[in-house]
Amino acid sequence: MDKVDAVMLSGESAFGAYPVESVSQMNRIIIDTEQSEYVTAESCEFMGDAESTEVANLADSVAYLAENVKTGAIIAGTESGFTARFLSQPRPHAPIVMLTDKPTVMRQMLLLWGVSPILVDRIDRVLPFLEKAVALTKKLKIVKAGDRVVLVTGNPIGRRVNLVEVQKVS
Repeated sequence: MDKVDAVMLSGESAFGAYPVESVSQMNRIIIDTEQSEYVTAESCEFMGDAESTEVANLADSVAYLAENVKTGAIIAGTESGFTARFLSQPRPHAPIVMLTDKPTVMRQMLLLWGVSPILVDRIDRVLPFLEKAVALTKKLKIVKAGDRVVLVTGNPIGRRVNLVEVQKVS
């Protein structure tokens, strides 16, 4: 309900006399929570600057678009993980595939709700990036031919979101 991305056990819960039971109970709590309705709140609730508000509105729009065109995935690129955090926040029903060329950013995104990060070689031009992103998600069987995907990126890649496109996977 607080839109947290990850939970962890620590201290006595993780190393106490009942670690298996602790993990099992936490799993039940997570499943029950994820099946409940989320409290609706503005994506930019904790961010006050104009850029954060703009990206939060974009993320809400992407989630809405993904839901209404029944997409197989939301695919985006990021350098810092900033876009991934915002795309994850509205909890879209479609999986979010984030491509990055930074190993540290990829590892950080592993904790984000609904995000599947993929490490790729750097691509600086938009069209080759989009082609590679769709081909890679198809190869990994995240999407299949005929699915629609929402592509989110910027120019230069991963620095500023300024492109949202719905594309049918061929």
